[in-house]
Amino acid sequence: PEGTVNVDYYLVNYTTQNPGWIRLQQYTPTEAQANTTKVVFEPSFAEARPKKCRMWFYLFKQLTSIEGIEYLNTSECETMDYMFSMCLNLERVDVSGLNTKKVTNMEQMFANTTKLTSLTFGKDFSTESLAASTSCQSMFANDVKLRFVDFLASDHTDAIVGANIMYMFGSLNNEGTTVVYLPHGKQDITNRSNFVYSYNGDETDLRCPYYYSKDTIDIELPYDFRTNMAEYKRKVTTNNKGTVILPYDFTSNARIRAYTLNDEYTDFMWFESTETVAAHTPFVFRNLTKSTTASTTVDFTQKDNSNNFGITVYATRDTQLYGPYTTSTPLGGWTIKGIYVKEKSTCDNRIYYIQGDKFVRANGETLTGYPHRAFFEGQWAQTPNAGAPSLEIKFSDDNNTTAIEGIETEETAETQAIFDTTGRKLSALKKGVNIIRLKNGTTKKVIIK
Repeated sequence: PEGTVNVDYYLVNYTTQNPGWIRLQQYTPTEAQANTTKVVFEPSFAEARPKKCRMWFYLFKQLTSIEGIEYLNTSECETMDYMFSMCLNLERVDVSGLNTKKVTNMEQMFANTTKLTSLTFGKDFSTESLAASTSCQSMFANDVKLRFVDFLASDHTDAIVGANIMYMFGSLNNEGTTVVYLPHGKQDITNRSNFVYSYNGDETDLRCPYYYSKDTIDIELPYDFRTNMAEYKRKVTTNNKGTVILPYDFTSNARIRAYTLNDEYTDFMWFESTETVAAHTPFVFRNLTKSTTASTTVDFTQKDNSNNFGITVYATRDTQLYGPYTTSTPLGGWTIKGIYVKEKSTCDNRIYYIQGDKFVRANGETLTGYPHRAFFEGQWAQTPNAGAPSLEIKFSDDNNTTAIEGIETEETAETQAIFDTTGRKLSALKKGVNIIRLKNGTTKKVIIK
């Protein structure tokens, strides 16, 4: 009759191998599997003691959130294999309260949950009762967006590290960029890339022998850690210029030079070279390596050749989750912003992005920003180049800077106007940096010593 709601109910401790609301066939799922978008555990569920959680949410393709999971008491649970497998729209799940002390099987527990980004396990997570080391194999198989897995809070450190870790992450299939945080290092853990461990169990001293990120992979790092090598590489075209933001300090070298915005003019942006750039500070770079090919690889890798874990990789999680990391330039009119995640957005005409030898203004375009990139945002009331369709990029170490000892040259005698670095017009050359606009229409930077 009208108004009737059909409610299905199932036993928590069932005698069958799989729960009653699950059908294994992918193309004929149950109604729960096909249509559930949210699962809610009520406080009263805390009294239950399920002995099986195998496949509880298997093939819940529309599931986006699980609320009240802290009321799921798994202290008596023995199986968790495929528990969250194939939840194709689930990005986050709170597993910090899971008690796995009696669990004998975790195989493919989160496998093929392709939007899952991070997992933080709690103090009661353990692998001590697994039937075999392989009983957790492919636990995170094909989780292509998984950025970090945190085991640091576990009280069962010896049971997590070792061979189990190798089986857990063996089929991750996301180019190995997931950062795994472990209570301490054992066996071959300390020789693997992107495995961070607390040295001698000290969670204030996190170490990673080798960290690397990829050009197209979102970066999410919840903690600072030290490493012997931090690697990031990118292919660039023959213009050899670009923008970048890194989670570690960068030092210019014979191959790459870093530049920061120093001045702004009506038709160009002036960049000064710098030896070092602090972590999370977006900057412009130039590839100094000569290449005859259409593209070349730029290597931003920093190494500690003494192997004393002398390079710090700084946490990015807050900036990654809540928007671009922002660093203001020395100039009031411009802000340079770097991003660690792939973002697609409609950009107004205050946004400039690098294209060839220029920064080009966006005009309501929908643009995609990629990790490790940066762009400029202008506040027109404060800039002399308000609304310019494009701004040429000029570098301080090119042949467009003249240093003189307070003597007016023939060239400056053809001056049309003189400005200081703020755009204020001057009556004559002054000590320091002067911007000369010549009668032939060109602009030149002159330094009076």
